[in-house]
Amino acid sequence: MTVNTLNLYVSRFVFLQVSSFLMFFGVNLSFLFFAHLIFAFAGSQLQILSRANTILRKFVLLFAAGAFLSMFYNFWEGDLTAFSASLKVILNYVYWTIMLMLMTALAPSRALDLNRLFKMVTIALISVSIYYFIGQRFIANSLFFKKFGPNNFSFLLICYVPYLVHFTRRRVHPALALVLLGLLLMGQLAEGRRAGFILILAGGMGAYYVHIFKFDTIGKFVRLLILLLLGWSLLQTYFVKDQIRARSSRIYQLIYSSDNELANDRSALVRKAMVEKGILLFEDNIWFGVGLNNFTSIYREIDGDFEGSQFVINKNIYQRASSHNSYINILAEGGLVLFIPFMGIMLFLLLNGLRYFNRMQNSEKVIFISFVLMSAHLYFYNGIVNSLAWFNIGALAYSISAHKYPTRLLMNKIAPVILAGNSTERNFYLGRVSVPHQSRESTGIR
Repeated sequence: MTVNTLNLYVSRFVFLQVSSFLMFFGVNLSFLFFAHLIFAFAGSQLQILSRANTILRKFVLLFAAGAFLSMFYNFWEGDLTAFSASLKVILNYVYWTIMLMLMTALAPSRALDLNRLFKMVTIALISVSIYYFIGQRFIANSLFFKKFGPNNFSFLLICYVPYLVHFTRRRVHPALALVLLGLLLMGQLAEGRRAGFILILAGGMGAYYVHIFKFDTIGKFVRLLILLLLGWSLLQTYFVKDQIRARSSRIYQLIYSSDNELANDRSALVRKAMVEKGILLFEDNIWFGVGLNNFTSIYREIDGDFEGSQFVINKNIYQRASSHNSYINILAEGGLVLFIPFMGIMLFLLLNGLRYFNRMQNSEKVIFISFVLMSAHLYFYNGIVNSLAWFNIGALAYSISAHKYPTRLLMNKIAPVILAGNSTERNFYLGRVSVPHQSRESTGIR
């Protein structure tokens, strides 16, 4: 497969992945197309995707192993109901694993065209937005057109609005980037998605001004983060609250008006209840968890040791709800065998993203910004069971691996076997020639 053919396959997959409303008898088309991409890419050499020759790839394979261990532990214990529930989703974990292994395999050779990838994300995001606000009410069904909920759509925007803003600003017009961002933000406000609004605004503006972002050292970033946390903590002290209230009631209401609302916000209260329930489920089996896809099916009494718990305790509202927290969901369902490698993946990407941030091209910085905001939102939404999250993780894994392993291939001999283009391409992927200026442009390295 030549590089151009590879990027053609990937761009089509990206469109189906991000738009994600097209299905074939209930199966998302992106999943079906990815299977086609893998076989077209690897053919008889599919086994090379399993080589654990970097720390990140080891974590990825351990994550897949943890999913299978959790599932088969249910079978070993004779809990066929839990085993059956795990069996329904285990293919998703295989899908995410192969996606990350493929992205890291392509990284050192810079095989992906990031410009084309960003373009397809932009087209897909505009398409799915039109579908969500206009077409969904007329054609959504369980077979061919997925129905998005407000939370699903907010998560999609949090992940991929930075891509849209960056591409539109650079390739079309800066004003259009702001207009599109503004329209999407207005939609979030109209639906009352406060957290979504803040994170999408942060991601959009971060992508718009990404060219001025630079961290001299990780230490400076950590110090900045500590200062922000100290400032926030200071604002929560009674002394500061009293001083602000005495000087300006308007500013006080602007900063603290959400305090009383939060205690009566059912959504926030359910999230707190889910954290408590998740910890109890984890304590039932700290190593293997209660089984994949089993969080909502297990009843567990909770104490409700938090303000406002009277609104959710003893009302069954929290028993039928999802975990509302990706990290708690992984911990409760998969135990430590799943949680440890998952956090290994996330922390590896976060720490190395900070390490290589100044070396990254602007498009790669946008991917990192998107990852950070997505990771924050995962604490409030169980989006990790969504392939949208894993493609975003895969995109950053590609970028980090390209910087961490710049002079060697992750898959030995992959270039002449799989990316079998002309002799110049083969020599380039084997590291025998330098990257010509035109090739750097075509691979999106800027």
